[in-house]
Amino acid sequence: DLDGVDLAPLFRRTDRAPPLKAAAYSEYPRCPRNISTPWDDTTSCVRTKRSDFTAMGYSVRTDGWRYTLWLHWDGARLQGDFSRPPIGVELYAHAGDTGADFDAFENVNVANEPARKATLDAMYALAK
Repeated sequence: DLDGVDLAPLFRRTDRAPPLKAAAYSEYPRCPRNISTPWDDTTSCVRTKRSDFTAMGYSVRTDGWRYTLWLHWDGARLQGDFSRPPIGVELYAHAGDTGADFDAFENVNVANEPARKATLDAMYALAK
């Protein structure tokens, strides 16, 4: 028995497009020594026990956006702490992204633009 969704129908159906999920999800740990300047330290968490991670990034990718919420890590519960303010937030527009150029769409973080508040709220709801 495996966790997840069986993707076989994606390959079998030729009569019409199969239903797809609205978003893709990923998470990535960070282990900076100083959490107040996490981007100055790219220390890998590869040899770090899960309970000792410092931060966790939760990403949501939709057709139009990629959103990443960097949270303080709760080592006792082994999950990000949504009750605390985030360490950082990233939001990148992917309108027109065909997937041909991986570097073209994540150069400008628009998370702090007031016009993106509704998008941030919607993406946060998907992440949580």
